[in-house]
Amino acid sequence: MVGAPITKRVLQALADAHPEGGEFAVTRVDIHRGWGGVVNVTIFGLDPARPSGGRELRDAVERSLGSERFRVRLEAP
Repeated sequence: MVGAPITKRVLQALADAHPEGGEFAVTRVDIHRGWGGVVNVTIFGLDPARPSGGRELRDAVERSLGSERFRVRLEAP
């Protein structure tokens, strides 16, 4: 489990990155620490056949975590 400050930063960054009238919807976000302290972020709700928005979400997570080591996965609902 990660602390509330990290979770809050990631969720706020994802909310800010979501375009108005975008083609995708985020239905769930799982955030937890993995082996070696890596922050694992799994974003559910993206349509893999239409990856628009995926790059923006990955970039938003990267900006929110700064120097933390992390991994982002995008999953279909």
